[in-house]
Amino acid sequence: MRDNVAYQSSDESDSWTTAFLARRHYPAVHHKIQHQWSQLPTVKVDFVPPPPRYNRTKVALLIEDRPIHHLAALILHTIAVVPPEWSFLFLGSTENLVQINRTFGIQSHQTTGKLKLSQVARNETLSSQEQRTRMLTDLTFYERHLPFAEWLLVFQADSILCANSKKDLNDWLKYDWVGAPWYHVGAGQGWSGGGGLSLRRMSRIKEVLRFQARLNDSESEDKWLNDRVKLLPNVQIPSSDIEKQFTVEGLWYERPMGYHIPSRSEGLLKAVWENKDQRKQIFEYCPEIKMMMEMKLERERCQEKSEDEKKDKGDRAKRRVARHDIHRRYSPAIPVCAVDGYEIETMLARASYRWISVAAAALLLFSFAALLRTWESSYSRYKPSLLLGSKKGLNPPSQPVTEFWAQWATTFDKARPTIKKIKVEHIASKDGSDTADGERKPSVASLGLSQPDVDSLHKAHKVVLNQIRRSDAELRNATSQLYEGRGIVTVAGGQYFPPALVTLRMLRKTGSKLPVQVYLQSQSEYEPEICESILPALNAECFVIESYLRKKSPVKITHYQLKVMAILFSSFKEVVFLDADCIPLRDPQELLDSEPYKTKGLVTWPDYWINTEDAIFYKIAGMSTFPPGMPARSRESGQLLVNKDPHLTTLILAAYYNVYGPDYYYAIFSQGVSGMGDKETFLEAAVVLGLPYYAVKQRVGTLGYFQSNKEFKGGGMIQYHAGDDFAPHNSTKKPRPFFLHANVPKMNLGHLLDQPHLFDPTIKLKNDELPKPIRIWGSKEDNVKSLTRDIEKEVWKELVSVGCELQYVLKDWKNKAHLCERAKDHYHEVFEDKPKHLSGIV
Repeated sequence: MRDNVAYQSSDESDSWTTAFLARRHYPAVHHKIQHQWSQLPTVKVDFVPPPPRYNRTKVALLIEDRPIHHLAALILHTIAVVPPEWSFLFLGSTENLVQINRTFGIQSHQTTGKLKLSQVARNETLSSQEQRTRMLTDLTFYERHLPFAEWLLVFQADSILCANSKKDLNDWLKYDWVGAPWYHVGAGQGWSGGGGLSLRRMSRIKEVLRFQARLNDSESEDKWLNDRVKLLPNVQIPSSDIEKQFTVEGLWYERPMGYHIPSRSEGLLKAVWENKDQRKQIFEYCPEIKMMMEMKLERERCQEKSEDEKKDKGDRAKRRVARHDIHRRYSPAIPVCAVDGYEIETMLARASYRWISVAAAALLLFSFAALLRTWESSYSRYKPSLLLGSKKGLNPPSQPVTEFWAQWATTFDKARPTIKKIKVEHIASKDGSDTADGERKPSVASLGLSQPDVDSLHKAHKVVLNQIRRSDAELRNATSQLYEGRGIVTVAGGQYFPPALVTLRMLRKTGSKLPVQVYLQSQSEYEPEICESILPALNAECFVIESYLRKKSPVKITHYQLKVMAILFSSFKEVVFLDADCIPLRDPQELLDSEPYKTKGLVTWPDYWINTEDAIFYKIAGMSTFPPGMPARSRESGQLLVNKDPHLTTLILAAYYNVYGPDYYYAIFSQGVSGMGDKETFLEAAVVLGLPYYAVKQRVGTLGYFQSNKEFKGGGMIQYHAGDDFAPHNSTKKPRPFFLHANVPKMNLGHLLDQPHLFDPTIKLKNDELPKPIRIWGSKEDNVKSLTRDIEKEVWKELVSVGCELQYVLKDWKNKAHLCERAKDHYHEVFEDKPKHLSGIV
C-alpha cells in the first residue's frame, strides 16, 4: 500500500515538473514547430466533377409497380453488367420508389446521373398487363420519357443478364429488335423476339407508332410491335438461332447473355428446365438468376418417394403440369417441387442467398462511400434525391425586370387618360382591302373625338414620350443588363395550352433548337404537369405575368395586353413572338440570322384589311403630319420579330398603348374592324419614336376549302418569309411560306371536336344521315402546291398525339370525354386513303 502511494506521488511530481518546463519553454518550442511546419511541402488538390459520361441514346428501362423485394438488387446488378455508358430509367409506383430509394447504391447512381427514378404519369397505369401494353405501344410514352433514346433495353423483374457472358449489350446494336425466341419458333424458322428481355431500336418503334395504333385487348406489345417492325424496309432482325444467344426463354442455349423466366419461376419451360444437366449448367454459369426465382425453403423441399409412389410419378406430374398450364401461352410449366437431386439443393432458401448478396453488395458500396460523401458535400448539385427528385416548380420573376417594369408602370399611372372610354359608333369600312398595296394613306373613317378629348389624350401621351426621351441612355444600358440571348415567346394557359403544345411540337419538327418561354396570365393557369414535365421536354418553360406586376395595379392586364408584357418580361434580348396557334413551317432562326431583321430590329406581317386607324392618333402623338412610308395594310401580330437593343423603347410605348388599349387605343387604331386589339401597337410605337422597322409586303395567303355551295371557307393564314420578301425586289418569285396562323378554328382538340368547323354546313343530310368530317385547309394537292407538304395531315397527327397523351391531364379538357378515340376516328376518316377501324390509326 505504501509503495503504491509512493508511486503515485512520484508520478504527480513528474507531471508538475513537465508542465512547468513546457510552459516556460513554450515560445521557443512553438517557434521551432512553426518553422518545421513551413518547410513541409504543400499539395493542392483541385477536384473537377467529371463531365456526364452516359449516353442519352442508350437507355435501359424497367417498369414495375409491384413492391417486389429484389428490384433494387436487380437494378444494381444490371447496372454492373451492361456497358458503362448506358443510362437507366425506372418507372414505378410511389411505394416502389420509396422502397428502392432506401438503398444506398441506388442513391449513389442517381447522384452520378446513371439512374433516374420516376413515377408513372397520371394518365399512365400499370394496373394490368393490358394497361402496360397500351403504354408501350403509345408514341407519346416514348416522347415523354425517352425523347433521346435510340437503343432501348427493356428488362423486367423476371429477367436477368449474366455476368459470365462473353458478349455485352453493345454487340447487338446492329439489330433493330432482338429478344428471346418464343417456344414455337424453331431454329432458322424465322423471326421471333419476346419482349421480357429485349433490345429495341427506338427509331424503328416510332416509325411504326407514327402510322399505326394497336387495337385494345388484342396482342401483347412485344408481338404486336415485332410483327410490324419486321415489315419495315431494310430492317435488321436476327434469326432464332442467333437470337437465343441473346436471351433464353423457351429455346435452349448453353451460354446466353441473359434469361427471361416468365412469372419468376412459377412456370419453368420444358425445353430449358426439364433436363437436369441443363439446370445444373444454368446455375453454374449464371448463379445470379437465383435472385429472381421463387426458391423453396429447406422445409418445403420434396420428400424422397417410396417405390409405390414412384409408380404413379408420371400421372401426378401430368396433373401438376396441367395445373400450372392454365391461361399460359408458354409450353407446360414444371413446378419447382418436381425437380430433384442437384436442383433441390441449389433451389433452396432464397432468403439466405439474398442476405449473402446484400452483405457482399454492402461491402463493395461502403468501400467508396467516403469518396461519395466528400463529393456530395463539395458539390451539392450532385446530392441524391430523397425520393423522386424535386421538380423545378414555378419560375420566379426576374427581380431586375420586375423593378424596371414598376418604374414604368408608375409613369403610366401619371399618364393615364382621363376622358371617357371611347366607344366605336360606326365600324370603319374595309373597302379597298383587295387592292391595298404600297404606301398607307390616311383613313377616311373617324371616331369623331372632340378637340378637348384630343388635347387630353395628347397631354397624357406626352408624359410617357418625354420620359422615354429623358431615359434614352439609361434604357440603352438596361437592355444589356436585363436581357440576353434569343428565343421564342408565346402566351398560353387555359384553352390556349392545347394549341400551344401543338405549335411547339411542330416547331421542333422544323429542327429549331431555340428555347421557348411560355407566359401565363395568372397563377391559376399554372398546370404543374404541363409546366414541369411536358414543356421542359420541348425546351420550354412557364412564367406567370401576374408575378411581374405590382400587387395593387390600377389596371388589369388581360387578353391582348398580355403579348407585349410577355415580350418585355422575357429574358431574351432577341424575340420571336408566336401566338399559341401560330405554327412555324421553318426554323425561325433563319429570320433572326438574315435581313431585314438584322438591320431593322423589328419585323411585322400584314393582315387581310386595309389600315383603318383614325388619323387623329398622330396629333395625339405630337406629330405634325401623317407619317410617310407606312404599309397600306394593317398589321397582324400572330408573329413578330423584335430586338430589344434598338427597340426597348418601342416595346415600352407599345405597352402604354396596350395598358390603355381596351378603353382608348384599340379603338383609335382599328375603329372596330375585325381583330381589333394589340396588332397595330408595335408598328405605331416604332413610327412615333422614329425607329426603323420592316413591314412584310407579301399578302396573307389563306388555307381553306370550297363548300358545297361554292363559297370559300377560310381556316388558316399563311405568312411568308421576310427575307425572301425583303431581298429580291426585282424578282417575280413568290416568297416561301413561313408561318401558318391557325386562328379559326384554333387547334384545341377539346373544342374542335365539339364545334361544326370540321363539317361542311351547306351539305343537306338525309334522314338519320350523319355529317362526314372534311379537310378544312383544302385538299392534299392544294396543301402540297401551297406549302410543299400536307400540312393539315401533319398537324392532325400532332393533335392526335397531344389528345391521347394529355386527355386526362390538361385542365381545359377536364370534362371532355373520349378525346383520343374521337381524334383517331377523325384522322382515319379524313386522312387515310382507305378507312380503317375507328378505334385507332392502323
